Amino acid sequence: MSKLATKLAKLVLRTLPAYPGPDYRPFDQITAEVGLRLARLAYDDERESGCGFLKYFEGEVNVSGGIILDLGCGFGGRTIAYQQVTGNTCVGIDRLESIHGRSAVCSIHGVN
Repeated sequence: MSKLATKLAKLVLRTLPAYPGPDYRPFDQITAEVGLRLARLAYDDERESGCGFLKYFEGEVNVSGGIILDLGCGFGGRTIAYQQVTGNTCVGIDRLESIHGRSAVCSIHGVN
């Protein structure tokens, strides 16, 4: 990264710092129940907020008939929403630590 880009990034982060939300927990402290709740929040946000990821690209990108790869899917809530909205095959990939909550989310929505 160039020196200018690095300085700009540091300026932005100092000006607008990002802090974890009140539900933040390290992976080793997340139970299956918490994972399920976080996945449900992501699913509901994508489906009902009106400003989800797919809505952002509406009309700009054709996602029908393809495969959607969700890198950093967390507990899979948005990945399931993508599959339900598009009808496509969706693959979610994340760290192994989040998988115990993800399997519960998938079984509730009837996906693998």
